[in-house]
Amino acid sequence: MYWAKRAGNRPCSSIASQFGRTTLGYDCLNAFCGCEIFKIPLHWGGLKSVRDLSDLRKNWPMNTNLPHQSEEEISNSPHRRPRGLAVTFSEASVRTLSSLIAVGFIALYLLSSLWIASHRRFWYDEISTVLIARLSDHATIWRALGSAADVLPAAYFMLVRLFDHWLGPAEFAARIPSALGLAVGLLVIFDCARRLTDNLHGLASLALLGSSLLPYYGYEARPYGLCFMLAATELWLWVHAPDDRKSSSVLFGLAFFLAFSIHYYSALCLVPYVAFELSRWKPWNAPSLKLFSGIIGVVCGILLFSTQILAARTISAGFWAPPTLSALLKIFSDFFPFGLFFAATALILIAWSARPEKLSLEPMLPTERLGWYFLLIPIAGYVAAKLVTNAFYNRYFIGLLPGVAMAFACALWRHFRQRLGSSVGIVLVMLVVSFGRQFEAMTQSWTLEPPSGFGAAAKLRDALEWETVVLKDGKENIAVPVDGMLGLEARYYSNHPERYAFVLTPGMGVVARTNRNLAEYHPMRLWSLDDLRRSARNTALIEPSHEMVQAMQDAGFQIKKLASTGEIHVVYLE
Repeated sequence: MYWAKRAGNRPCSSIASQFGRTTLGYDCLNAFCGCEIFKIPLHWGGLKSVRDLSDLRKNWPMNTNLPHQSEEEISNSPHRRPRGLAVTFSEASVRTLSSLIAVGFIALYLLSSLWIASHRRFWYDEISTVLIARLSDHATIWRALGSAADVLPAAYFMLVRLFDHWLGPAEFAARIPSALGLAVGLLVIFDCARRLTDNLHGLASLALLGSSLLPYYGYEARPYGLCFMLAATELWLWVHAPDDRKSSSVLFGLAFFLAFSIHYYSALCLVPYVAFELSRWKPWNAPSLKLFSGIIGVVCGILLFSTQILAARTISAGFWAPPTLSALLKIFSDFFPFGLFFAATALILIAWSARPEKLSLEPMLPTERLGWYFLLIPIAGYVAAKLVTNAFYNRYFIGLLPGVAMAFACALWRHFRQRLGSSVGIVLVMLVVSFGRQFEAMTQSWTLEPPSGFGAAAKLRDALEWETVVLKDGKENIAVPVDGMLGLEARYYSNHPERYAFVLTPGMGVVARTNRNLAEYHPMRLWSLDDLRRSARNTALIEPSHEMVQAMQDAGFQIKKLASTGEIHVVYLE
């Protein structure tokens, strides 16, 4: 416990408790108490302006014997916040306008995500989601995932099932949870950042997220939008929920349990919190109750979904996105494709607004350090993929975005709060890029490609066009390789799904093994190469694999017609 020389030797911890049980920064408590503090650790929270300080003093208990200080005395104090305690008209205007833009930003991304969701076809992963979600009951969903029909936990499919039952079966319904997760996550991050800085720099955190890979996952029927929301909630609870309340720790652990229940890689979001506590660790100090609760939440998730985790492990060999050093080095540019452009813009504005006078710069606060630790998540994921999962792709680590957005807002505020124009310029450039990308996605929603399936939308359109042609040519069956994504997509949107057959070949990859497992619970025809030989003359091969064509040639069949549309190939045999 630390003591002040003034305020009647009242312990500073009790003074801090009047501020919502939060330890205040050195400068704020000095300005309020008019005392010299021997040692007050910097922490998140605190007063933002002399107006807040004046309002608090009016409501302060009269028996505290604190010395009175005028606003002018506080403003002239050497311990005042460097950005100035008085709120000018321009600052108030920027604050109000930033709040309005932030609300509009979140509303735009919610509505545009829902609009895109209703004007875009599913791709392979999303079709797998809805086929499992539409199984007969929850018990069947649980069994299917225990048989590795998909590699995600059951909770997300049950949530999609709820929306699909209410509003389906259109694409719009299954994507609503992702759009809501995106909007709520953006709101949480804005609130988290503005509490630490101000409204303008809270808006900067939204602008960074809007220019990242995040917006795409607001209109995809996979759990990454919800993963972002829960990671943002975890961060808010860690930073702003009082440490001395057990309910804060319980909610923190519950958030981790829910996140793990929709994606196993959400457990990696513990890494920045562990790193943060290790950086402040002292011998014989136990971990914080919040961290302990988060670990318990993940452990409970592992125990609950252990059968599905082990089943997913059986199909991880030969995964389409293995951990490689090049993938690790590329992952940060995947998350922030405009990062270098924004950095160049910031440097130009710094050079333009530079003045010869000396500028003061506050040290990095613990919250900002915590946010930068979120960059450790892909590195930890790379290690986990090498040792266990064999799966490494950027979207699996979407939980890093909330922490980086918060840290970015804090860093921008520290550097430019005395030069408001620089912050405004940087935020405006980022907002223009963010809005431009989203409007472009809205105008081209029908042709949007999944990040991990480039060309998939065009191939699907061609396959559906060729379906009509081959049926007119008298072909009764359409054979597709089980190890490709196109077959499941074309079958889902086909007017004759019963005509599709998935051909099993030796050396099947993870997609083939997943389709084979899904066929146990969903009516899909699986053919061996012998089945294909027996029905070859009545079958068209769409986008056949090399193994399929070679097997037919070895069996004595000749290629009658090889048609190419530029995207897919169609083969007739005789």
